[in-house]
Amino acid sequence: MNRIDKTFPTATNVSYSPSTNTNGSVTVTLTTSESVQSITGRSGGPTIRTKTYVSNTTETITFYDQVGNVGSTGIEITRIDTSAVT
Repeated sequence: MNRIDKTFPTATNVSYSPSTNTNGSVTVTLTTSESVQSITGRSGGPTIRTKTYVSNTTETITFYDQVGNVGSTGIEITRIDTSAVT
């Protein structure tokens, strides 16, 4: 009997490094509930992906599991002090 995967992947953790204000960059690490296909702009393994940001932003990250079920999560970066960058 063939089983159809109808489970949507979810973001189980989103972390920011550094976790305090910075005048440098912030790396966001996304951990998902199951293995996902490549997410544009991110590197890493099948369930943990990272991306480094150099300016404050709000973004929705969309990801797909191996059979095309879609999941997404929002991120917000507000801790980069761009006034200190020359």
